[in-house]
Amino acid sequence: PGLIEQALSVGAMASVSAILTLGVDAVYRRVYGTAAGLVLALLLVPSEPAGAFEVSIDEDTSVPSGQVVEESMLLSGDRVTIDGVVDGDVWVGAERVTIGGTVRGNVYALSRDLELDGKIEGSLIGAVEQLRIDGEVRDSVYVAAEDVTLAPDGSVGRDFSLVVEDALLSGRIGRDLVFGGEELELRGAVGRNVDVRWAEQVALRDDANVAGDLDARLRDEGDLEQAPGAVVAGEVTITPRERMREHYLDAYKETSFYVSHGLALVAGFLFGLLLRWIAPRLMESELSTSPQFFRSLGWGFAVLVATPVAIIALALTVVGIPVAILTAFIYVVAVYSAELLVGAWIGRMVLPPSDPGMFAWGRSFFVGLAILTVATHVPFIGPPIMVVATLIGAGLFFEALREAAPLPE
Repeated sequence: PGLIEQALSVGAMASVSAILTLGVDAVYRRVYGTAAGLVLALLLVPSEPAGAFEVSIDEDTSVPSGQVVEESMLLSGDRVTIDGVVDGDVWVGAERVTIGGTVRGNVYALSRDLELDGKIEGSLIGAVEQLRIDGEVRDSVYVAAEDVTLAPDGSVGRDFSLVVEDALLSGRIGRDLVFGGEELELRGAVGRNVDVRWAEQVALRDDANVAGDLDARLRDEGDLEQAPGAVVAGEVTITPRERMREHYLDAYKETSFYVSHGLALVAGFLFGLLLRWIAPRLMESELSTSPQFFRSLGWGFAVLVATPVAIIALALTVVGIPVAILTAFIYVVAVYSAELLVGAWIGRMVLPPSDPGMFAWGRSFFVGLAILTVATHVPFIGPPIMVVATLIGAGLFFEALREAAPLPE
């Protein structure tokens, strides 16, 4: 149940952020259409079954000291300040966020700077550039950031999971510390284990106290610096970290690598032919202008992160279960078809079909899909290409559905 709640909450936060980035104009032009439906699906996922939801979008948004907001909040602006009490979850997207009061639920943050001097009785989940915790997070922290500071008076009640460049942790962590990044400097106490998934440098200062084991994946043992006063009650294990170049080279040496991707290419080609036969307009989606490109990219991101949340929200009601199952099926088809749509588009640019027949189109489609398959498996640049292709393809799929079944204005 905890994992389901976390996944639901993270998806909801990402979905709201994605939809807001598409622009207010897109929402208002379709206020009774798809965009509004996605927002409505998100708003149907409250922290408590009977709780309300408050939305505040302004340049400066604040909950003053002494004020109690008895509902969850969606906040956005240049600066968001919470000095009072929020009796629910807080979803916030802002340049600077300051929490000096109390949030009795979870905080989902997308911001440049976040400072916590007060208390979060749930978890803190988000992506920030600068994070400083000088207060208390009663549950867990899951963040991706550039710099993270846990001040000496700061505390995390349960787990602290970080993907960060530099982290200085001087406070108390109740359970496990999971770190991935460049440099970790530990000056505080960890109630259980420290798991360093990857790092360039790990330093345990004199005040560091780890009650369990320390397992670090480093390039060599010299990347771990342990001061004489630092205490690790359990075992210290250093595992050599495989270099990215070696990882790719080892994969390319295996025959199974080429066989599996060859089979995947053939399967995708056959499924694309089936889609072309069923829905020819879908497989002939175009990206002829820059606005079309970025619009498809934005809609693809919004749909990919918002749809799972809408499915879960629908499945929580008996009446909505059939709709949730149908939506889940369409979602799986859209994700699988995303790269196929982009491959078909690449094929038409590289080898335009000589006639509208299936054979000429299929030849063009196979060439485009093969180019995309090779590009997505190039070391280092392949994964970003795959992400962009999936987002664009999902956006094209979504826009094709809108054109096939237009919603009333």
